[in-house]
Amino acid sequence: MTYFKKYTEKNVFKNIKYLNPQCIPREFHHRENEMETIASYIAPILYGGVPNHAVIIGDNATGKTTAIQKLFQEITETIPDIIPVYINCRKHNTPYTIYGQIYKKVLNTEAPHFGSSTRNIFKKIMKELTKTNKALIIALDDANYLLGSKNTASPTAQNIIRELTRVNESYNIIVGIYPIITSQEFKYQFEQEVNTLFTPREVYFKPYNREQYTHIIKERCNIAFNIPIQEEVIELIVEKITKTKNIRLAWDILREFGIKLNETNQTQTEIITKILKKEL
Repeated sequence: MTYFKKYTEKNVFKNIKYLNPQCIPREFHHRENEMETIASYIAPILYGGVPNHAVIIGDNATGKTTAIQKLFQEITETIPDIIPVYINCRKHNTPYTIYGQIYKKVLNTEAPHFGSSTRNIFKKIMKELTKTNKALIIALDDANYLLGSKNTASPTAQNIIRELTRVNESYNIIVGIYPIITSQEFKYQFEQEVNTLFTPREVYFKPYNREQYTHIIKERCNIAFNIPIQEEVIELIVEKITKTKNIRLAWDILREFGIKLNETNQTQTEIITKILKKEL
């Protein structure tokens, strides 16, 4: 018996990777103004100036991470004098792991796991940036995870923000810091010394509206599927996503929808109706 034949004979997917929540889309719509604003805060580096730090604020699934990743991708491809470092603070929320991510990007190698302190790693990063005369911009995604108990910034957050905003006192290095957060609490939990150094602008990502959800989901369907996805299917998904305000759920639904299309001879409407009933 062949278990996978039905999936290979009738493959409705053109490129399923575009239905992965972590996928960076080729085209990223409805966040042009926010990206222009962030770019304008980074742009002074291009003239030898100091960038404006900025806190990127918005609910979950409003495009914050994708926006900063698209901007960092453009910088990597077109501006060799700036090193952008994206750090997910869910995974990396200690000084050693955060500086380890910066070290990896700046020196193109993993930070030493043994025999080197966080202080030595920091110094090596600064030495390399000084030698190459490159600026550093850092996105701290899910920076809420750097909050300690009782919503006060943890020693990790205090020290890292303090050190990075003061590097120009010891090194001739330009650094820009861009925390990505879901709550404004992060901004107001620092000690007075840090608050005087770290005075970020704000870039707010508001939730998508129904029309924007429809456009995004239609475009992703065109990229991901070999077959046309019916309007009724898209409308049912949009209705669900508009209620939950979580566009990542659309990609989970569409992946399951495509697999069911391969498995059965049911209509698209029958399949999506069953999936959405399960999601309720």
